[in-house]
Amino acid sequence: RLWSTATNSNLVCYKGHNYPVWDVDFGPEGIYFATASHDRTARLWSVDQIYPLRLFVGHTSDVDCVRFHPNSNYVVTGSTDRTARFWDIQKGTCVRIFPKHLGPIFSVAISTDGKHLATGGVDKNIFLWDIASAKPIKQFRGHTDTVTTLSFSDDGNVLASGGADNSVRVWDVKSSETNEIGAGVNTKNGNGGGIAKKMDVFDGKCAGSFMTKRTPIFDIKFNRTNVILAAGYTFPEIQKIKLGLQNL
Repeated sequence: RLWSTATNSNLVCYKGHNYPVWDVDFGPEGIYFATASHDRTARLWSVDQIYPLRLFVGHTSDVDCVRFHPNSNYVVTGSTDRTARFWDIQKGTCVRIFPKHLGPIFSVAISTDGKHLATGGVDKNIFLWDIASAKPIKQFRGHTDTVTTLSFSDDGNVLASGGADNSVRVWDVKSSETNEIGAGVNTKNGNGGGIAKKMDVFDGKCAGSFMTKRTPIFDIKFNRTNVILAAGYTFPEIQKIKLGLQNL
């Protein structure tokens, strides 16, 4: 549905998905928007048409999140099938697949220069990808529960993440201070009989973490002055129990 913020009224009801819609994102021009759904598809819409313009099919489970590329020619989706996919809007085809996560992907973000993709999900990990090659560049680890939301700063140097672990974390995207995961340590000579495989993904640096008392974070955004706004919700039932008010 499209709503007017001036009159608080519903203007248009869009029809196409057969099951619940999990996410929606407007393109840079504000004319087109994309949706992600439980029906395993993402769809492209125009604000002046009630039926979708494109159907993006390929995920094998829920499409949980969707974001436009800054150039408006692509959208990226994250899915419960543990992959993120990059779609060509003109053709409706998948042009990149990002298959590194061990669980559903609930959050995706694209840097303002359009070169990098960040993905996060149930496996508590965040991966930074080079979109052109579809290869992972860094892995950010620190969340202790599902990564629910991601946002790049305007200059693309910082990535903010929010999680179901009640925290907001800030990551240094450009930092050269990295630790290689599984660096090729030779353990063949008397130390265990084998050679560890060298991987091309690096541990990224966490620049700071901010904890709430009991508020899971479900959306996070940078503004143009690099101020972070985070939104979540509290659990009134839990608070009542702790205060001895469960019978109220």
